[in-house]
Amino acid sequence: MNTTDLFYLLPIGCSVGGAILCLIPIPWFERIVSLIASITAFLSAIYILVFLPTMTNSYVYIDGLSKLVLFTVALVYVSTVLYSLTYLKHIKNPLFKTRLYYLLLNVFASTMFFSVSMDNIGLIWVGIEATTVSSALLVATENNNATIESAWRYVIIVSTGLVISLIATTFIYGSSGTLSISQLMIYHPVNRVFLIGILLAIIGFGTKAGIFPMHTWLPDVHGKAPAPVSAIFSGVLLPVALYAMARVIQIYPSPVVTTFALTLGVLTVVVAALMMTVQENYKRMFAYSSMENMGMILIGFSLGQGGLLGAVIIIIAHGLAKSAVFFFTGDVLSRMVVPRWAMSKDY
Repeated sequence: MNTTDLFYLLPIGCSVGGAILCLIPIPWFERIVSLIASITAFLSAIYILVFLPTMTNSYVYIDGLSKLVLFTVALVYVSTVLYSLTYLKHIKNPLFKTRLYYLLLNVFASTMFFSVSMDNIGLIWVGIEATTVSSALLVATENNNATIESAWRYVIIVSTGLVISLIATTFIYGSSGTLSISQLMIYHPVNRVFLIGILLAIIGFGTKAGIFPMHTWLPDVHGKAPAPVSAIFSGVLLPVALYAMARVIQIYPSPVVTTFALTLGVLTVVVAALMMTVQENYKRMFAYSSMENMGMILIGFSLGQGGLLGAVIIIIAHGLAKSAVFFFTGDVLSRMVVPRWAMSKDY
């Protein structure tokens, strides 16, 4: 990897650097460092999007889809840091110190940048698994029974899905001898083991994206997590998991694979639309709205070509709009006096 190639890793480096510097115990230092890291990562993502060409080497795979997802992640990342500066003071009983919150937030962003930059299905799996590790505590930031329960549910369900995607990764490697996305797009075996690996990968990564029927963690987490955490979860974590699904579909766009993905996408849209109509908690309603958008994006990925363009447009629009919506819910909740009995329910 030469010096020019390192520019593609700037968003990862900025967020990792911000996380490390958050360990320095100086008042307000973690806020300043996180703000600088997020702004620098955002500017780096713009530079990659506008000025740098598609790049593939032994480790990194950056094409148009990667650039747009990187840009969306960076934009929601910087807006989440900005919003957290004022929102955290409304949390009465935080689970940990502010310094640890920003450290986890920076690590969370770095794992998402990593996941959409690698030319290796195994490394993408590592990145998405790392998002679970770094984000589970963020879900329980408000430190009450409801948030801790939703965090545990999130870890258990999502980890189960990622075990499925790990098995899928071994099937893909065992049948092809490589996990390189660029190589598999050029040549891949046509056998049942490889096909089963692709289908299992769609199921496994679909769990993290909130795709039906592996979606049950999503409304709980969005309904209970603090507003900035819900914003970055909905705005970019779900699309990052869908990005992994898109790569798997691109590797082997056979009728069986695309039909399977299309079916899951349609079922996700239908179920989410029906569930939205009976929600009384508006954060849960927005969570099902995010689930519906993920279903539409998956439909676009399964259709390819024009559908892919539509999916990318939804990813960007959803990332901006849904993060803003959850920021707004935080403003509403921070100005309300929530009874103690309501904290254990779907307030």
